[in-house]
Amino acid sequence: GGTIAGFAAGLLLAGSYTFWSQAIIAEVYSLHLLVASACLLAILAWKARPSLARLAVFFALCALGFGNHLSMVLLLPGFALFLLVSAPGGPLTMLRPRVVLLAIGLAAVFALQYAWNFRALLEPGHPGYGELLRTFWFDVTKADWRANMVYGIPASRLVDRFAMYWFDLRQQFGIPGITAALVGLAALSRREWRLAAMLLALWLVSWAFAFTYNVGDVHVFYLLSHWVVALAGGCGAGWMISRVRTTSRQSLAWAAAAIVLAYPAWRAYDTYPAMDRSDDREPTRFFDRLTAGLDGGREILGSDMNWQLHNGLDYYVKYTRPDLVAFNVPDTMLYFPFVVSRNAELGRRIVLTEGSAAMVRQAYGRLYDLEPDRRVPIPSLADRVGVLARGTSYVLAIMEPYPESSVGGDDLAAAARHLGLTGSVLPSARYVVVAGRVG
Repeated sequence: GGTIAGFAAGLLLAGSYTFWSQAIIAEVYSLHLLVASACLLAILAWKARPSLARLAVFFALCALGFGNHLSMVLLLPGFALFLLVSAPGGPLTMLRPRVVLLAIGLAAVFALQYAWNFRALLEPGHPGYGELLRTFWFDVTKADWRANMVYGIPASRLVDRFAMYWFDLRQQFGIPGITAALVGLAALSRREWRLAAMLLALWLVSWAFAFTYNVGDVHVFYLLSHWVVALAGGCGAGWMISRVRTTSRQSLAWAAAAIVLAYPAWRAYDTYPAMDRSDDREPTRFFDRLTAGLDGGREILGSDMNWQLHNGLDYYVKYTRPDLVAFNVPDTMLYFPFVVSRNAELGRRIVLTEGSAAMVRQAYGRLYDLEPDRRVPIPSLADRVGVLARGTSYVLAIMEPYPESSVGGDDLAAAARHLGLTGSVLPSARYVVVAGRVG
């Protein structure tokens, strides 16, 4: 049931929660799984008809994927295992000089996107070839991340990680999808053990990395293992259809195919309301509010945003407000007076976000007169809940804020009073949820 199995695997992955959520934002993970899938197709094409040219295509795709995201390296043990056990002349043929040089050469070609590290060679008194190579290697392999985050969780959190993974796996595929994957892996091991061994290795290495990765958004690093589960689930669907086809009438085989495809299609339908972002204009509205009333010819905007909002602002001023100039205040603190004086000569004022204004005050004291910009309305939480009529249903969720974006205690207390909450009802904790009716 190859075609139906392929549709089942594709639907299982495409309709899974995490992959879907990453595929509709500007992130690397959906491209990463696309390249991984291309690598899988390439290595299977090489298995069907081994040749150096087909092997080169596979090596090039792996190198391309590594340039997009470093977790491509997690697939190499599984792919290498498959090459070694499938090589027509035995494992040693994969270690012939021309094969090794081909792999190294293609890896070097696709690592050229990091070659900007060597631009210092054009400058007098550069730090030397050894230091440049160390910087290049640091940049390519992200050594700082590896040192702090890989295998970085304490043993006391392992039980929580197991519980989280089990929840995450059920969220992606449900119990039937997980069962299909186990059946598919077992069936594949009987039919083509080399493929089964490769899938198992791909899953195990990528799962172990994500399981021990000390990062807050660990769920996205399970995506490679979810990709393997979806592939195995497709194998399980194909096995079920082939069994029905050989033991029953053709009509029952078509019914089985309909059931196999209906399940992942239903999961996609069920997930859609949580994933639908077709009417999400909040990022644009945020920057519209931030830049409301600014005159691009007479004012420039200085901000202190985190890297995600800073990237968003760069995009916004490039495409939505090309008349506006924005700069990052922390990057200019050492020469901020020159920015101010030069723009003053050009007849332009500096407009600062609240955080960057605080930074300027701390660094330069009362050297500059900073005045609140009344053109930008900033309603408090109390103002926003104050318009809710008595009896309106609400859910109030309060999360522990980041240090740079604290929630005002007085504002929160005023909002709670309007909702009808007393101090004893609204506890102080890292995460609080209150549901009720206003009043």
